[in-house]
Amino acid sequence: MPILYLSAYIIENKDDYYHLLNNVTTLRNWREWILYMLKAIEETSLYTVKKITEIDYLFHRTNDLISRKLPHIRKETVEKIFEQPYISPKKILGHDIRSLNTAKKYLRQMEELGIMTSQKISKEIIFLNLDLFNLLSET
Repeated sequence: MPILYLSAYIIENKDDYYHLLNNVTTLRNWREWILYMLKAIEETSLYTVKKITEIDYLFHRTNDLISRKLPHIRKETVEKIFEQPYISPKKILGHDIRSLNTAKKYLRQMEELGIMTSQKISKEIIFLNLDLFNLLSET
């Protein structure tokens, strides 16, 4: 899966992008274009490493809290609520959680701790990992 998204950098610096791209096609000026792309990769990489570090810290902090307050919820379940910022009870079913009622109960318990918040979408209840959502929403 791609992990570096250069689009944000290119959009933020689109005047330079189009100017340098035009210089490649009209003047064959590859040097400035390559330097621009290397800077885009460098800045995007630094941003991505910072974001991954923040997510890792949040995961460990959340896992520690759940281990202390809800010791019956296993680390594998915590990992599932970090795969995306939202999850349905069906998505946490697995070898240690076989019942949909148990899945809902666990998510409700995490909601009581302030980790998750529930929203009804159509007929289904979705749980949002608030801190993860906020972290991913930051630029």
